[in-house]
Amino acid sequence: LQCVMVSDHDVSTLERARNNHETTLENLLDTTCTTEDDLNATINSVGSIPLCFESLEWGNSQDLRLVQDAIAEHSVPRQRHADLILGSDVIYDTSVVEPLLRTVQALLGGNGRFLLAQSFAFDQETEVEMDRCCEEMGLKRTIVLDEQEGDHRIQEFCCV
Repeated sequence: LQCVMVSDHDVSTLERARNNHETTLENLLDTTCTTEDDLNATINSVGSIPLCFESLEWGNSQDLRLVQDAIAEHSVPRQRHADLILGSDVIYDTSVVEPLLRTVQALLGGNGRFLLAQSFAFDQETEVEMDRCCEEMGLKRTIVLDEQEGDHRIQEFCCV
């Protein structure tokens, strides 16, 4: 793992995420580091993977380029794609399916995966739209876990 990127289109949400991350690190350092060796071990284990916070509006090509640039900045060899994208409860309306999946398609590398978790069932219109977009964009959609008739589902998307 070379880099972890946190994204959202809402700048205040990103700022809260950054603040939460910093507070967690401070608390971790305060509670686990009683010696200099403890401090060095904690810094090396926690701080060895860069964590980036980037604004990303799905379907926005300028935001997409900024995210790809940030990925390239932290990867060796330099690459502009993600190996793994995680999303949870991000589809709240059928209209967001296409821009979300277009963004995912643009960010995934050859063997990359997008895992989408949901805690509620999608309506039939959203399911149909997801299938249509996957077909159009060359994405394969696999249901990895499906409990309680779609109320708890994990799906995997990859490029075909």
